[in-house]
Parts: sequence; structure tokens; C-alpha cells
Amino acid sequence: MNSIFHITFMIKKLKSLFLNNSQTAIPDLLKGGVIILDVRTQAEFRRGHVAGSINIPLQELEGSIGELDREANLILCCATGVRSRMALQLLHKRGFTNVHDGGGWQTLKHCMHGNN
Repeated sequence: MNSIFHITFMIKKLKSLFLNNSQTAIPDLLKGGVIILDVRTQAEFRRGHVAGSINIPLQELEGSIGELDREANLILCCATGVRSRMALQLLHKRGFTNVHDGGGWQTLKHCMHGNN
């Protein structure tokens, strides 16, 4: 019975990583033109990131909103998905509508390589 709980938990976790609030699959978004915004610290970003992504740390995001295109499709990522979810909420509050939570950057990177 315990293993069924773990399998159900993992399925829900995987769905949350690859689906945003509008149920748009992140792999489908990656096929189009998107901007990947990594909200980790600069030090974390230097240690590794998704190729082509831009880095605006979460603590600097509100002050940098003017640099972002409100009409662009944005996929947010961080280390584990916590900060990207916080960034998603902030950007939604500031009127961004084409923003998607990509979760952890390594998962997103793997997803991108699967689409090439």
C-alpha cells in the first residue's frame, strides 16, 4: 500500500513540473519562441544553467520588471521550483499573462534536449 502512495505522489509531482496553471505542457512551449528566465542567484547561474537563458535573481526581479517583454512567452526556472513559483506569482500580479513555471533548471534542460 505504501508503494502505491509513492507512485501516486510521483505522478502528481511530475505533472506539476510539466504543466502550468493553464495546463499547457512545458515541452510544447519549448517548441515555440520562449524566453527562459532563471531566477537563481548569479553564483548559482554561473555554476550551470539552461543554454540561452537569462538570469534575473528573484530578489532583483521586481526592480527589473521593466526589462521584460510583457507579451513574450516566459518560462521561469530555479533550482527546485520554489523560487520560480514565487516569481510566477509576482509576475502575474504585475500583469504578465504568458508566464509559465518550468520548475528546476536541470529538469527544464533535460526537457529541452528531449525536444531537439
